[in-house]
Amino acid sequence: MPPAQGEDGARSGGHGRAEDVFTESLLTRVYDQPVEVLPHPRGGTLLVLPVRQR
Repeated sequence: MPPAQGEDGARSGGHGRAEDVFTESLLTRVYDQPVEVLPHPRGGTLLVLPVRQR
């Protein structure tokens, strides 16, 4: 399914619950930057972090 486009030209990469939509593959594509998505150790809120080269 192609991304939805709003009246102002903004595009949506997905819709639904954050746990279902904020995936590493989607956010990497949207931001054109590799990211990791993981739950915060206290509370489980999703964290989106850039992938760092070692």
